[in-house]
Amino acid sequence: MKKVNKQKLLYVLTFVVAFCSIAYELALGQALSLFLGNTILRFSVTIGIYMFAMGVGAMIAEGEIVKRKTISFMTIETLLVVIGGFSPIFLFFAHSFLGEGMAFLILALFLILIIGILTGFEIPLLMALNIQDKKNNNEDGKILGIDYLGAFVGSLVFALIFYPKFGLLQTTFFIGFLNCIVGIIFYLQWGAKEKKQYFIKKLFGLQICLFLVLAMTFVFAEKINEMMINIYLK
Repeated sequence: MKKVNKQKLLYVLTFVVAFCSIAYELALGQALSLFLGNTILRFSVTIGIYMFAMGVGAMIAEGEIVKRKTISFMTIETLLVVIGGFSPIFLFFAHSFLGEGMAFLILALFLILIIGILTGFEIPLLMALNIQDKKNNNEDGKILGIDYLGAFVGSLVFALIFYPKFGLLQTTFFIGFLNCIVGIIFYLQWGAKEKKQYFIKKLFGLQICLFLVLAMTFVFAEKINEMMINIYLK
């Protein structure tokens, strides 16, 4: 693939990861409002903690994290798929066992915080990948702009299309599915060229497994939702 195409691909991946990240957080905010009520409070706290955590992630993403940018990015995307894609299920079972107490709220805030920190890692890594070619030294503004655009589109699509059409569970499965595609494409374009392949190949294999699992859960989301409701009512 030519460098110009590689750069454009990086912009597309930047857009998609920002899209997925904000959608995960909105899904968590919606789940919390369903379990605990007070929608304005839940969404305000969720987005506030998310922005704070992104800043923390961006500040601490240095040293080995940026130096080993390929393996770091794949690790982050894998974690985001697992935590974000299945976050409503985590909250459902936590609420079933813990109720509406402080332990449940702490777990929910922890999920929000972790997703935010991992998202904060992404931008420095994407910028580092972007400037591997010295000709791209002035392109960081584009990475930031595309990231903001992806978050904007993600928030609109979640609120206007995904949640009304698919509901919470199926939406997060689909967002996780998109996130898996990012990880797979990233491996094929960047990860496969790394010298140390053992751990990267393990992550790639895990991404493939998650891709298949999320595809199946998306298809059978309604049945999974019914099963979870039956468990909750018991």
